[in-house]
Amino acid sequence: MASTSNRHHSKLVQGHKSTGSPKVDFHSFFQEVLEKLQKNPLAITAEDARRLHEHFDATDERSAKIISAIEALALAQPDIMATSNGKIEAAAPSPPKVCLLTLVNDLAATVDANPDGVSPEVLESTQRVVSKMQKAIGHTNAPHPELEGELQEEFAQIKPKVEKGIVTKEEADHLHSLEARAHGHTEKGGLTAMAQSVAARRERSLSQEKQEHLLCQEIAKTEPKIESHTVTKGEAAHLNSLETKAYGHAQKGGVVATAQSVSAKEEALREAAVKIEPKIKDGTVTNKEADHLHALEVRAHGHTEKGGLAATAQSIAAKRERRKSLSNASNSHQKSPSNAANSQVAPSKDHEAKAGVQHVEGVDIPLRPKAEVGVENTAH
Repeated sequence: MASTSNRHHSKLVQGHKSTGSPKVDFHSFFQEVLEKLQKNPLAITAEDARRLHEHFDATDERSAKIISAIEALALAQPDIMATSNGKIEAAAPSPPKVCLLTLVNDLAATVDANPDGVSPEVLESTQRVVSKMQKAIGHTNAPHPELEGELQEEFAQIKPKVEKGIVTKEEADHLHSLEARAHGHTEKGGLTAMAQSVAARRERSLSQEKQEHLLCQEIAKTEPKIESHTVTKGEAAHLNSLETKAYGHAQKGGVVATAQSVSAKEEALREAAVKIEPKIKDGTVTNKEADHLHALEVRAHGHTEKGGLAATAQSIAAKRERRKSLSNASNSHQKSPSNAANSQVAPSKDHEAKAGVQHVEGVDIPLRPKAEVGVENTAH
């Protein structure tokens, strides 16, 4: 029996569909199946039958019978195992036990043997299966070993640039993408990570140089306006924005800070001038308003312009105050009660002499003639 099985084994091996795949040892597989057929036929599974059918051709009648017998045993095995006390009972359907790795190896062997059989539908179905496998183990990116050669070439080109610090962002991003596709991830602290770090520093440096150049250009345009006190608030704000982008902050006491200070002072002066100008025309400007305008002009320009708006406002306010003071003094003199009483009650001494009376504490006292006063003194 053993010699007969070996002869049939030899014929089956001769009829093996060669796949060229080194990963599947079909000779050992058939040896195992034939041993099951000899020693324990009920151990033959549907998976054994499937692999035998897909990968071997019968070369004669006897080998065909062996393959058919194995397939028949595989189909009948659930019913045979369900037999109890000589009675056939319905076997409960159970999912076949399949080794996924075996299926994958078989698929690879089949593709190698028959590459023309691969269609878009087959490829799409296989990709869906691969996606499910990735989700099952928590991986979203499957490695692609076929890209390893391209990745190593890219490493060789990028490494000198990384060492010199001249790798670009585009090159670093391409390397990152390639390594992620080849390995399913990028190595922490590896060449790709170093390339991205160097590229980021280089981008920041280039960006700063560009911003510094733009800042210098704007300063050159704005400096004459700063000196002539005509720089606007918007221009100063633009300078501040460029300086912040270039250095991360505005430099204290620099041209930009000066521009902002000058524009703020000029803005305050303009706003005050707009409010006070109608009052200057009407002659109603006050000393307080004129002094405030004067202070703003000194703060903005360091001095006041001779004949300017502030000087005019102060002149008009001063004249207005003098007129007001004179008017108040005149009104006060005319309306004073003491002046009116004195004019009625306290007549001059000449007037008293002519009237022959002296007014003392509200009482008129008659005056005697001088001759009488002299006679009276002689008599004594």
